[in-house]
Amino acid sequence: MRMELENFYNDTNFKKKKRYKILNEAIKLFMNNDFSHVTIQDVADACDVTTRTFYRYYSNKDMLIIDAFYHHSNNTYVYDKFDFKAHKDLKGIDILRKMITKNYNEADYDNVKFLMKFDLFLNSLDKDSEAFVKYTKDYAVDINADFREDLKKALEIGIDDKTILIDKSDMHLNVEYIIQSIASLMLRILMKQQANKKFSMDLLDRHIDMIIRGFSSK
Repeated sequence: MRMELENFYNDTNFKKKKRYKILNEAIKLFMNNDFSHVTIQDVADACDVTTRTFYRYYSNKDMLIIDAFYHHSNNTYVYDKFDFKAHKDLKGIDILRKMITKNYNEADYDNVKFLMKFDLFLNSLDKDSEAFVKYTKDYAVDINADFREDLKKALEIGIDDKTILIDKSDMHLNVEYIIQSIASLMLRILMKQQANKKFSMDLLDRHIDMIIRGFSSK
């Protein structure tokens, strides 16, 4: 899926370049405004096209939002795979802690804010809607795929060494819980930093403990 979309976005065909422009202008608008405040007319004006032209590329704003989020996520967030071999002596729960801490240290305010806005938008969609079905079927599995894979492996190690108490059948739900918890906490931390307020590292450690406490056997 990712390779197909990369080819799509890099194509020199005029029609696809026009769609690429619409997509990038939309990302700018969505990054700086609530999704509900951005209209199709706003996007069309930013691209210097008519709304009629817009509808040649997107059937509605919801479809544009999921495409914008997918494109932005895969072009701005670079995740370095966790080196499990270098940490082979660590318990699963300690690997999980290292991974969560690393994500906090690499956080970016605008990207985390965009993620949280998108999460609220996604939860507001009808589960049978075109946009929700498209996102869950084609996009969700590919966003942060490497990070999700590493989280899953860390949880599996913890289950095997008995430092993490979850059922393997609940793996997907637990991975999603961790990702959303990380995003929520990162946003709170970065908002304080934006306001030039201090955020104690001890407090950060306590928040990390809260995230992993439900998984720990200790």
